[in-house]
Amino acid sequence: MRRYASIALLISTLFAGLSYAFLFPLTSLYLVNELGASPLAMGVFMALMMCAGMLTSTWLGRRSDAGWSRKALIYSGQAGFILMLLSLMLTRSYGFVLFMAVTAMSLSSVTLPQLFTLGRLHADRNLGRQANFYIALMRAAIAIAWVVGPPSAFILHGLFGFTGAFSAALIASASVIVMLLGVPEQPRSERTDHDDPAAPSAHWIHNRALVLFLLATFSMFAASNMYLISIPLYVTNELSLSAQWVGNLMGLAAFIEVPVMILAGIYGSRLGMHRLMVIGVAAGCLFFAGLTQTDNILVLVLLQLLNGLFVGITASIGIVLVQDLMKRSIGLATTLFNNAQQAAMLLGNFAAGAIAQWFSFGSTFLVALALGIISLVLLIAMGRHQQSSVIPLTEPSH
Repeated sequence: MRRYASIALLISTLFAGLSYAFLFPLTSLYLVNELGASPLAMGVFMALMMCAGMLTSTWLGRRSDAGWSRKALIYSGQAGFILMLLSLMLTRSYGFVLFMAVTAMSLSSVTLPQLFTLGRLHADRNLGRQANFYIALMRAAIAIAWVVGPPSAFILHGLFGFTGAFSAALIASASVIVMLLGVPEQPRSERTDHDDPAAPSAHWIHNRALVLFLLATFSMFAASNMYLISIPLYVTNELSLSAQWVGNLMGLAAFIEVPVMILAGIYGSRLGMHRLMVIGVAAGCLFFAGLTQTDNILVLVLLQLLNGLFVGITASIGIVLVQDLMKRSIGLATTLFNNAQQAAMLLGNFAAGAIAQWFSFGSTFLVALALGIISLVLLIAMGRHQQSSVIPLTEPSH
């Protein structure tokens, strides 16, 4: 049963990643080209969807810590995702699709945080020292999904239209539910915030290293999301290239991310999680700087090496680092990390649409570079406080 749970959680994460990878690369094209939305309306759509998702994820995350079934929450999230896909396939109304995005789609925001919480609890109880490596494998599963998903989505779009790609996302989403059926619920940690008045949930806002890291996470993922939102329309509308190039760029970056994530999981503890994060964000800054200096597609292809290092390191090590900063409240740590990402997506979506509306899609890369530099500065400042802020594993002496 333990082996099945380990495998099933990895496969569920892969399918969850595939469902998103089939949908999100096409979302901006769908809104602008199929629904006739302006770039600003696209940004508003994305921002409202992410805001609703962040609020829903936070509320349901607290309910899971209070004892709600994590598996049931994942099932609900996948059901909402499937309803959103059906609305995209069956209607061409911007207003209705927006309504579904802030209602049904918001439920899906709970899926990945709960999957990773289940994975961490399972790994801590059954895998011992391999727990961090297992989480890195889960992140690698997401990256593999983004190797396969975007190119496949654009191929399906070319052959069957948006309905073809969205149908593939629906099948992947339903597969998550099927794979989790045999996975046992993971009990909450025996040590809760109520047992220890000094637990992180009581004063996490006063943990300076944690706050600096969450702000750095917000900045780095806002930069990354601005790129993901802008690159499809930048390539197709401003560079006048085939949409297939977008899938190739995203797939290549994700292909690079996979070995980076695995290596980060293996050597992270030895080299230092914080040091790796600094290296990853530095690679991201170089990536965004390169984007501002070229419109050559071959250079964009080469720049994906830096993008793969950036995302591969920050996505795999980031969640482990924040969980290590709050060892007694892993569920809360995962929720805070996810909220920082969701808030970053909120800013990135709205900013990308607004900047493209008044300037160009290429202009968003300059703002992404600024956000990357801010994230790097915050991580360096965090390093001065991290050691004193990590919550020890041992019980406090009396």
